[in-house]
Amino acid sequence: MTKGHFDALLDWKNNMNINIDLDLGNVWEMLSAVGTIAAVIVSLWLARRESRIRINFHIEGFDEPMNITSGSLDKFTRIISFEFYNLGNYQISITSIRAIFLKKRANYFFKYLYPKKLRSRTKITEQIFLNDPTLGQYSILPLKVEAKSKSTFFFLYDKFIKSLPNNSKQYILFIAKDSMGNEHYDYKEI
Repeated sequence: MTKGHFDALLDWKNNMNINIDLDLGNVWEMLSAVGTIAAVIVSLWLARRESRIRINFHIEGFDEPMNITSGSLDKFTRIISFEFYNLGNYQISITSIRAIFLKKRANYFFKYLYPKKLRSRTKITEQIFLNDPTLGQYSILPLKVEAKSKSTFFFLYDKFIKSLPNNSKQYILFIAKDSMGNEHYDYKEI
């Protein structure tokens, strides 16, 4: 490279002014747009959450005896109580209740997170709970559960105990199905 070329290169480098001019527009408008989109997403999520069916299903009468009287106070009938708490905003109907008897105890993972898998892996037999005329209106399916309220279905304890398999310890997965086809679970050990 000759001295002339080198001088020309230095002149070119010294004369080259690079102006980088970033125009981001109005930053506040951009932040406002992001906030609007986030607000729409949150409102859609809340609307979907409110319209969801949310039922809390619990069974009582195994650990502590539950009795009802029929006619006189000296005649008690032991029952199992299936309690449904509707946490949603719409009325729902419980169309069927059944018990699946399992071969072995369920661990926490299957009991509370994946009960659907539990019933297919360790099922021995199954019982479907039907209307019982001796309990009258408290044992009728479908059972309507109003929004933000509780309803109860009763079943005779002795009738259920007779249907148990001949094992000393019983592991039972109770499944209640609603009119929308959703299943609700409760697990008991007797």
